[in-house]
Amino acid sequence: MAAMTEGYDGMRRALIRAGRFCAACGLLLCLAVLSAAPGRAENPAELARMPVLGVPERQMLGRRLISLHQGDLVFPALSPDGRRVAYSRVIVRNSTELTEIAVTDLKTRRTQILLDGERSRDYGVYKAYVSSLAWKDAHRVAALIHDGDVDAVRATFDIRSGALVSRQETSHDEEMGAMLARAEKQRRSLGAQPDMPRDVLINALTKGFALKGGGFVIQKQYAGHDDHIWLLRPDGTLLRLLTLPDGRPGGMLQGGFAHRGDIVFLVSQTTAEKGEYGDREYARYYRETAYLILHRGGKARVMATFGPLPLGTVARLAVVWRDAGQVLFTVLTRPIRERPITPGLFLLHRGRLTRQPDMNLLIGASADRRARRLALNIWEGAARRVDVHVLRR
Repeated sequence: MAAMTEGYDGMRRALIRAGRFCAACGLLLCLAVLSAAPGRAENPAELARMPVLGVPERQMLGRRLISLHQGDLVFPALSPDGRRVAYSRVIVRNSTELTEIAVTDLKTRRTQILLDGERSRDYGVYKAYVSSLAWKDAHRVAALIHDGDVDAVRATFDIRSGALVSRQETSHDEEMGAMLARAEKQRRSLGAQPDMPRDVLINALTKGFALKGGGFVIQKQYAGHDDHIWLLRPDGTLLRLLTLPDGRPGGMLQGGFAHRGDIVFLVSQTTAEKGEYGDREYARYYRETAYLILHRGGKARVMATFGPLPLGTVARLAVVWRDAGQVLFTVLTRPIRERPITPGLFLLHRGRLTRQPDMNLLIGASADRRARRLALNIWEGAARRVDVHVLRR
């Protein structure tokens, strides 16, 4: 079970941030009816005024099995069987940042060090840090370790021997190339090509998400083209879901998923407080708001908002776990390398959306294959800890 974490895939994040600057600096939305033909659009300026329906709270967390807080711990990843949790420890020595990768057995409480701080120097140029952890199977843990410059290593460790069994060098350019190759494969899967240039479609696919059974939710974010959010059907036809104004301000699709006819996604909006300097108007400061939107039965509803957030806040919806009847997901909103602001842990179960209370310091989550246990990454003082709970569903 791949772990969902506080950070996002480094290369994808780079593309998203680049898209934000290449597009406009703000967002005004309107919602369209999801139907066979484009529906009547609402006023884009009214998104912030739309009623927020709210998400009822429900206690999803059962008994806490363990709390790990020895140092600054990040990127917890539960093993597929839920018996172990892997994580990285951030180590600061003098002016250098190093990393440690460890696995703790939840029954015996025994911790195994797969990579210690001194050995992590071999992975660093200016520093060494982990950006993701995931279990490849019940015995192997894969980590993406960055060198503080432009390159990284995909390292795989076997917990039975504690040995490094695979080491693959990678770079920003290689990761971007792999992302574009995936988008090209998705483009070729369409029954027909939509009415847009190939480069625009490839860019849109990298910023969107796939729907089960085919199709994609996309946003073009390309110079000279609109920033609307579209449903791209498997046959190549397009349906506009959200209308975003051209020029300034613009907006960003921040992840989502489809489940049993519902489309759930996150959209960020940037606004600027205006001031005056002589006869010129200027932006005094910017702030962001993220909107959690549920599209069901041809109608879009704002379920929750997050913000106002400082400019530069990373806002992202990430699926932690899903099966045929439910989806567990997080909305993480936090300034880069700072504490989170109004994050959320949500469950969509048989059409009902609920929210775990008291998740104000959440920065990441991971579930085992059957979602019996949930690992949470939480701020505690000046560092981060890992808690593992039994999950109630």
